[in-house]
Amino acid sequence: MIFIFFLVYMYSRSRASSPDPYQTSRSISMPIVLPVPSPSSPPSSSSYGRCACTLDRFFDDKRACAAVLMLWTVSVCGLLQTLDLLHSDFMTWGPSVHTRFMTVSIDTWDKWWLLSVATFSNACITEFMTDAIVPWLQNTIQDHKTQFLPYRKATCFFISQAWCFHCNVMALFSVALIMTQIDFLMVRMAADLLVSSFTTFKFMRNKTVDPARYNVWFEEDRKTATSEDVEMLIQSLGLGMEEEEDGTGGGGGASRDAGEHEGHGAQLLQPGRPA
Repeated sequence: MIFIFFLVYMYSRSRASSPDPYQTSRSISMPIVLPVPSPSSPPSSSSYGRCACTLDRFFDDKRACAAVLMLWTVSVCGLLQTLDLLHSDFMTWGPSVHTRFMTVSIDTWDKWWLLSVATFSNACITEFMTDAIVPWLQNTIQDHKTQFLPYRKATCFFISQAWCFHCNVMALFSVALIMTQIDFLMVRMAADLLVSSFTTFKFMRNKTVDPARYNVWFEEDRKTATSEDVEMLIQSLGLGMEEEEDGTGGGGGASRDAGEHEGHGAQLLQPGRPA
């Protein structure tokens, strides 16, 4: 843990020595609101603001996030070794009388290979469908900016419900698999990494590496999303004010119209004044 925090600190120092113009523009467009100190307490330093800026830069740099994530994973494995969990029955390989899958003992090689093949096949299918269906559901079905559908609405509904049904059924299988032993989890991880490599390269196939243009695009996309949210908020507030005026000011408008008509009629009845 101390080593990870040291890396984050050194990363923030290196980023502070060479600031990114994209990050500078973000800090200008999105100022950090600092807490106002009470009159009884002395004014605090800008350490809170520096810490918030460091976390903001760290959050945006996915390379640093991935490095810290791997270090944290290694630290957790070291903790397991410290607790002597690596020598437990869960860490065994191959058939064992202690290994049970849904109360079924995996004590022969036939059962072990059958469960391993089923685990590998199911992990490949689930990972492939996750990368194929989940982004489509989020970007096409759930995103309000997408106004067109590639299939009929009944077909889109069936795809969504089929995915939900698969996730619930496979959740039971995953929980039972987690409680078996480490070798089946390694088989599942191998299948996930294999399919994820294919889908990740497919997503990056038609993309070009250009950090400067990416930062410009990201900033424009953020500004566009912010302006759309503000516009929707203004429209909703405008509709609410119009409905309130129609509900409360309708009677006043009618009475004013009636008063004007009465005044005009009185002017017509007064002698010596032209109609």
